[in-house]
Amino acid sequence: MILENKKYLSFAHYLADEAGKILFKHYKSKKLKKTFKNSNKRKELVTNIDIKIENIVRKAIFSKFPSHNILGEEKGFTNKGSDFTWIIDPIDGTKAFASGIPLFGFMVSLKYKDDIILGLVD
Repeated sequence: MILENKKYLSFAHYLADEAGKILFKHYKSKKLKKTFKNSNKRKELVTNIDIKIENIVRKAIFSKFPSHNILGEEKGFTNKGSDFTWIIDPIDGTKAFASGIPLFGFMVSLKYKDDIILGLVD
């Protein structure tokens, strides 16, 4: 399982690098679009960049691990019946990102059955 974990960790780093490129490109961008979603009876800020990153990360995961589940903050749960579930927060700190405050990042983790086997914050 250790070799498998290295493969997953390496892939998580790749995902973070791809998300980081998008975050840096759009940080303080005039093209940033803000919307709100209802989450737990409160409105939560979402940007077009949150959605763009999650879509790209989902596509990459399904390309490399087509049978894995994905739980994303913006698009919810895609259940493929796998023991593996990737958990994505495309922009942790969306309010700061949208405000031009450099206190945000990308988060991804991988769960196997009931155990988190990796987590990465970038």
